[in-house]
Amino acid sequence: MSIDFNALKVPANKTVKVSPILSTILVGKPSKTAFFQVRTGEGWEAIALYTYFPEGSSKDSQPYLVMPEQQGLLEEMKLLTPAKFYFYIIYGSNIMKIDLVSQKTNKNGDISRYHLTHMEALEAAKIQWVRLKADTEGGFYSYSLAEDTLPSPAWPTKPANIQEAIEIAFKGFVIDSDDHPELKKLRGKLL
Repeated sequence: MSIDFNALKVPANKTVKVSPILSTILVGKPSKTAFFQVRTGEGWEAIALYTYFPEGSSKDSQPYLVMPEQQGLLEEMKLLTPAKFYFYIIYGSNIMKIDLVSQKTNKNGDISRYHLTHMEALEAAKIQWVRLKADTEGGFYSYSLAEDTLPSPAWPTKPANIQEAIEIAFKGFVIDSDDHPELKKLRGKLL
């Protein structure tokens, strides 16, 4: 059998439309070398939710969202952390992530300089490409702006808003029952 390759050729004026849909969204900060931009617009405003970071987990570990009915024990143990969520894209890639910044306050009701300066960088990234860097000696974040005018991000149509993005990012990481393994561990109950 002989294949007629002329019959199989895609015409030059034929384009294939693709609508990417994210089925996995990572949670974490951008690397210190990456430029990123935060998604804005209706439905993409930063949102504050309660989270739990298991003890002994690394800074890059996946935290949990905590439903209201399960917040009591974590609050009592001072392990419940309010956090503000932002959706962003890394320049030059199609990597999109959720970043979260602790809203926990000290005894004076102040948020740490790390968290305040982190949010300043995220706010700047709403209108320009930004690179974030921790200044461990000074106890704050600094950020740099891209020197050139980089192209605007190409956002997918789905997720349609930050709530959908968070649902994707936290699939399997929601404490929504008193029988959740993380709460059982904290109560000293066998799994």
